[in-house]
Amino acid sequence: MTAVKMLRQDTAHEEDKLISLFRQTFNTLASQTDLSPENPLINESLSRYVGAIVEADEVIADKDRVLDDPFVRSKMPEMMNLLSRAEFAMEQYFAKLLAQDGPMPLSGLRRFWYRANYEALVQNEVGGIRSFAKGADILGDPRPMAFVGSGPLPLSAVDYHLQTGKPCVCIELDAQAAEDSRKLIGNLGLSDAIAVVRQDGSKTDYSPYSMIFVAALVENKDQVLDRIRGTASNAMIGVRSADGLKKLLYTPVNIAQVEQRGFAHCGTTPGTPEAVNSTCFFRMG
Repeated sequence: MTAVKMLRQDTAHEEDKLISLFRQTFNTLASQTDLSPENPLINESLSRYVGAIVEADEVIADKDRVLDDPFVRSKMPEMMNLLSRAEFAMEQYFAKLLAQDGPMPLSGLRRFWYRANYEALVQNEVGGIRSFAKGADILGDPRPMAFVGSGPLPLSAVDYHLQTGKPCVCIELDAQAAEDSRKLIGNLGLSDAIAVVRQDGSKTDYSPYSMIFVAALVENKDQVLDRIRGTASNAMIGVRSADGLKKLLYTPVNIAQVEQRGFAHCGTTPGTPEAVNSTCFFRMG
């Protein structure tokens, strides 16, 4: 047997293992009513699933064999819904856990399991903004940045303020999530730099913002993008996405469809083992 055939057999084994893990994880999530970190079964299942995807994304060459598997394809929409619910429940859990401590130093955020991932993601995106802005000084613009669908744990806004010094506005429709994030920001002593607005992102006026991020879990992205198109002035837009096998964690952005809504694609920062999400950047077309 040639070395190439042996390597292919080893890789195929890894592909089969990941498909099997997808099935196991889907069945576990679908069988549970509590998808929060208070459920040990969810913690164990998602930790194994996320870790395996990040590792496999670095070694599996034929990613389409996994993504195009009949079971994976048939269950992907439901899986994305389950993962979205689990992520929101995790953010709710940690937002309340951190907020109950009262005033806290920024180092207190380390209690959140994925703290380093957010820092790495924002660092990647800051580099993307500088690369894709094409002469526009987005980071030097005094106008604030907006984060649509910021959720109960607004770490992206926190990290952007810490890494760039820019003021930020979190736009969140869920009343409890907005309240939790406002309390956490206050406990961190960042209320003067980061505001939280309870609002539907599809009805927001985006004219005050220089940079607008749309979270990966925002469901009505098309309506939000249309609203940005209709109200924003010379802003850059970042839409969180996924590439490679990380599409098993987040729904990827369809760049062509966004361009059809009147935006020009500037570039994409790729996902990494540390950051997970990729981010697609756009300007007005």
